[in-house]
Amino acid sequence: MPLVQPTVLVLQAFRGGLLDLADPDDQALALLHGVQVGHQIYTLGLRDILTGAGLSAATLAGWQFVASNPPNFAAAYVASTLGDQTPSISSVSSSTSGDSTIVSLVEAIQTGGVHPLFQQLGSELRLLKIPSVLVEAVWLKPELGGGDLIAPYLTVAQGLQKMNWYPAQDFLNLLKPLATQFLILEALSAVNSKP
Repeated sequence: MPLVQPTVLVLQAFRGGLLDLADPDDQALALLHGVQVGHQIYTLGLRDILTGAGLSAATLAGWQFVASNPPNFAAAYVASTLGDQTPSISSVSSSTSGDSTIVSLVEAIQTGGVHPLFQQLGSELRLLKIPSVLVEAVWLKPELGGGDLIAPYLTVAQGLQKMNWYPAQDFLNLLKPLATQFLILEALSAVNSKP
């Protein structure tokens, strides 16, 4: 169950960003200083969902680093693509609340880490964000073939239950109605904004 390791540049951006952005008095953020492992974040667009492109159209957007020692939770996001973009930390956040996105993210990663699929050799635990439909999820990707599983930890989509594991195609099919609605709203907004 190896995790994909961040590159040296990503780790340097993470460490340097913590020094620049983090409040030294924030106990939750102090947890991040010992973090060595990050999780790849992939994004997927509306058209990718509607055209049936599926997860093969997901693109690497960056890395998420998380730490917890309840009641303290912290997360840092490093934007990084496979291209020439230099990685940079773009957000650092913390929470001591039991009901926050950071807490849900940490719990989702922990749940994914003990899932039987992740225990298989070569499987990856990724994060999937679909900003246009307000969905964030844990993505378990086996080394070979299909069988990808998705569990949303943040969603407004009806029909999707938080931390319920869905086969990838079922997950994307449940998002199609919401993706259609958002695409229609996007088109109407574009028409209304023309002079």
